[in-house]
Amino acid sequence: MFHDPFLVNAMIVGLLLGISAALMSPFLVFNNKSMIADGLSHVSFTAIILGYLFSNQPLLFSIPCVILVSFLLTLLIEKTAIEADASIAAVSALGLAIGLIIATVMPGFNRSIESLLVGSILTASADDLIVSGVIVMATVGVIYTYYWPLIATVFDATYAKSQGIHTFRMNALVNAMMAVFIVVGIRIVGTLLISSLVVFPALIASRLAHDAKRTLTVSVLASIIAIITGMIVSFRIGWPTGPTIIVVFALLFLIAMLYSKYKDYDIATNTSRL
Repeated sequence: MFHDPFLVNAMIVGLLLGISAALMSPFLVFNNKSMIADGLSHVSFTAIILGYLFSNQPLLFSIPCVILVSFLLTLLIEKTAIEADASIAAVSALGLAIGLIIATVMPGFNRSIESLLVGSILTASADDLIVSGVIVMATVGVIYTYYWPLIATVFDATYAKSQGIHTFRMNALVNAMMAVFIVVGIRIVGTLLISSLVVFPALIASRLAHDAKRTLTVSVLASIIAIITGMIVSFRIGWPTGPTIIVVFALLFLIAMLYSKYKDYDIATNTSRL
């Protein structure tokens, strides 16, 4: 399979975006805002449709639009009394509804809605490869630069504010990075499943690591394993790539849970013997 250039390209794009998602995953999951990825994916669905209608470069059109919505969503969550899950659910439903209406009634739209909903990594282009590489480098750079402010914001926002950390800016920064990732990442697993690519790495890492740096490391490793395995399996047996990757993630999470339970049981048994 690796003799075909388009398959190699698809694998590289998948790995780059998977690493980006894994690095951002703990900062959303442990901040109880993991569903932001779901909300922004539905907004991206509409933005990409508009990009196809009004621009020759749908990615360049969509990214600023979704970043703007991510900022407005951060404002809605941080500066109003509306609960985060309610805000995200409202934005998510509205974003998908508008996109479906536009795709149905606009005569100039002739793209496959299914490819946007479930993904089509095999159509990844050279531009996707470049953008994916930029996303990885930007994500690493932001986390390296703002590591401690981000950690403080996630685990103890009150303490972070007392230390002069602008938690709103940190949350807005993470959400903006997530917006860029999602617009490009929809090609892998589609609108309906992309939030899973963000959620699973941190869930797996939470069962195997007990500090922030190890959590990031395990998240990245889990994402690499899931994407490589999922893509190879999907190419070999003809399953859709995005859903296959998510199934592999779920299996890894199950293995991590069983390992964690076994480890806790073993520690409890040895302690009782003492």
